[in-house]
Amino acid sequence: MKNQDTSPTLIQIYESHSWKRDYERFLPLSRYIYRPIGFLVTWMAVRLGITTEMASYFSAVLGVTGLLLLSCKDLSFIVSGIVVLHLFNLFDCVDGSIARVMKTENPYGKFLDSIIGDVINFFFFAFIGIMIYRHPSLTLTHFMFITFDKTCWVFLGGATAMVYILLHHLEGIYASQISMQWEIRKNVALSELGDSLREMPVSRGGEGLSHMMRLIDRNFRARETHYFFLVVALCAKMVDIFLVFFLIYFLFHFFLSLILFGRRALIMKIRIIRNI
Repeated sequence: MKNQDTSPTLIQIYESHSWKRDYERFLPLSRYIYRPIGFLVTWMAVRLGITTEMASYFSAVLGVTGLLLLSCKDLSFIVSGIVVLHLFNLFDCVDGSIARVMKTENPYGKFLDSIIGDVINFFFFAFIGIMIYRHPSLTLTHFMFITFDKTCWVFLGGATAMVYILLHHLEGIYASQISMQWEIRKNVALSELGDSLREMPVSRGGEGLSHMMRLIDRNFRARETHYFFLVVALCAKMVDIFLVFFLIYFLFHFFLSLILFGRRALIMKIRIIRNI
């Protein structure tokens, strides 16, 4: 009697991802490109005996290789580096898919996946600065004959990476120390208002704008969006605009979040003092 193949089917792999579909439905690059390909790669990986940790280590090798290629003097290596980074992002999806469908999720795997992703994300913008330093011809400023010390691009790349990681750290602090308590107190306040709140007219305009801003931010923060925009910037020889845009965007987001989170923390402090 032949042994039956007990490996998960494509349908099972797809269904194991159902809980993330709601989050990714507004991330078109992930939903329509990376995930479908990732399901196929996952299907092959589990049949080859590739584990979650093996996929994570392989994605780390791809990520580091892609970054190093971005800093090469040969333009063809830079193109190869972007391709490798796209593969890194693909395998970063695959390791989680393997863990979910094979039910092998564990703290070490989650830690490994998060650390690898954060390290590659951090150094990505720093290496973009190095790329511009070595290839000023890929910039709009070079085309417009604007001359200044090209080492400033290395500094701007490092600054963008630093602001990116600071924003990530700030959001981590909010999630661990403020977010849950804020939601609890907000729900208590809403329940105290009771029927009077339900009778109030609801303005959909503000909700719609807030929802749209969250969608834009979610896409601008996604790694696959960065890689896609880099391809466009490289073809248009506007890599400097790409870097400056994300530096300004992350700076704006950081200070806006700092004000918002600080305000919420202060409101909670005042309420706690009043209840003492």
